[in-house]
Amino acid sequence: MRPGVRRVPIGIAAGLRMEVDPAAPVHIYLGTAEVEIARHLRRLATPGCRCFDVGGDNADYAMVLARLTHEPVTSFEFDPAGID
Repeated sequence: MRPGVRRVPIGIAAGLRMEVDPAAPVHIYLGTAEVEIARHLRRLATPGCRCFDVGGDNADYAMVLARLTHEPVTSFEFDPAGID
């Protein structure tokens, strides 16, 4: 996938715009990454809930959680190689 900003087409992140990292797996930008946890996120991340994205890497879950909860989300990444 070429670099640039793309809209996620499907999945829990559908509609979110993300900057594409050509070295990252393409399923992140297609919306097919870790689909098995989407129902749990929808159930647990209710409006007004405060969330933390621990091991956030590119913060894709932080964006999803912020949209679900309508609250700011704090994202942590402890691996220096994962910080842009």
